[in-house]
Amino acid sequence: MTHSHARQLFVMTAVISILASGVALWFQRGDFDPLDRLALPGIGALWILSSVALRFRWLRLGQAQLLMFVAYAAYFLLALNHQFRVFAPQHHLLSQNTYWFAPLYAVAFLYFLPQQALRFSLAIFGLSLLITVAHFVLNPALGGDLTLVASTLQFVMVGFAMILLQAVMGQRHTAMMAKQMAAYQDALTGTANRRAAEEHLLALEHSSASFTLVLFDLDHFKGINDQHGHAAGDSVLRAVVHEAQKIMPGGTMCARWGGEEFLLILPALPMPVVARSLQDFRECLESIRVGGVTGVTASFGVAERFPSETTEALLLRADRALYQAKALGRNRIQYSTPGSSDAESQ
Repeated sequence: MTHSHARQLFVMTAVISILASGVALWFQRGDFDPLDRLALPGIGALWILSSVALRFRWLRLGQAQLLMFVAYAAYFLLALNHQFRVFAPQHHLLSQNTYWFAPLYAVAFLYFLPQQALRFSLAIFGLSLLITVAHFVLNPALGGDLTLVASTLQFVMVGFAMILLQAVMGQRHTAMMAKQMAAYQDALTGTANRRAAEEHLLALEHSSASFTLVLFDLDHFKGINDQHGHAAGDSVLRAVVHEAQKIMPGGTMCARWGGEEFLLILPALPMPVVARSLQDFRECLESIRVGGVTGVTASFGVAERFPSETTEALLLRADRALYQAKALGRNRIQYSTPGSSDAESQ
């Protein structure tokens, strides 16, 4: 799940949860449960505050998710303790509130990494089990109520089964994501590979989005391998990717196009911003120190996409600009003009 999709899911969950809290209070009108009367409005307010904080970047998504998860876990555990004191002795079973423990375990594996989700789920399950056992020990009469005992056993077994099922599914999902990532990731540098870049370009072409394409090639890279060895050359490639990810504007995709050639896909930005970023990156490459290698240079071909231009035509312009940069002495940035074979250099 992408970060933007996770944010959308959080906001959608906030809306549903606030409505659910309102409905629950509406059904209790005239006879409010003491816990719900305080907890449900409080949780609704917390949803609103966390969504606003997320919108203005006062909270990170992970922090907002953890905050709401802990709030619901605390509410459900308090409700479980409350119903053993009030509801269960009168009605001889657990209330509908216990149904929500299972979705809470599912949300843990949706919000967090599998190992972290398993720890959170087991902690909540352990606390719920501790509350349950404590009430049966402190109030022996509950143990003689077979209907309540059966309802409690169902609650415990369903919770444990839900955690086990989610843990297995989480492991499978992690393995599947690892395979998917391997298919779109360059094994040496850890950045996107050519397949990932081609699919991203195809998606941009279909969306008619504006962006800037940059092809750059490390100058005389064969000499680095010959003089310092292939291990040093591999380290240089990784260092180049690291610098690109650190310096280029947010939203830039860096991909290894092949060998020592890389591709950058920059979002729609003014060309002066693109030019400044590329110049900073080019100068930064000259300061790379990896083993016995002291600085590298690169030649750049830059092409800004114009409306309705195909990916093939854009790549051709960037490639021609890169060729001109090499022909003009390397270690330079060459800009392609839409509809022209000429290019400007920097």
